[in-house]
Amino acid sequence: MAWNNVNITVNGETFLGHRRDLDFAVRYESGLKVGDTFTVEGVTYTALSVDDEANRNEILNIKARKVKNDKSKTRRNDNSAGESELDSAGNDGQLGAD
Repeated sequence: MAWNNVNITVNGETFLGHRRDLDFAVRYESGLKVGDTFTVEGVTYTALSVDDEANRNEILNIKARKVKNDKSKTRRNDNSAGESELDSAGNDGQLGAD
């Protein structure tokens, strides 16, 4: 799989970077560290490992995992939309009976 150009947002600042699956490369100036979160294309990731390539303070190679959204979903309100009340007093449940 080839590397793709992406915008990587770290602490509100966006950097041009590269992505290949869950591997990312971003400028050293991003300050990203192990355990930090960052966002790419609206998805939040956590840095599992951060490697300063050749200790040159230029590029950080990051292995990441996607942050799961474990927030529970709000239940829909119980309403009777679509339900009808049946009047059983008039026609014994038969249609068209007078």
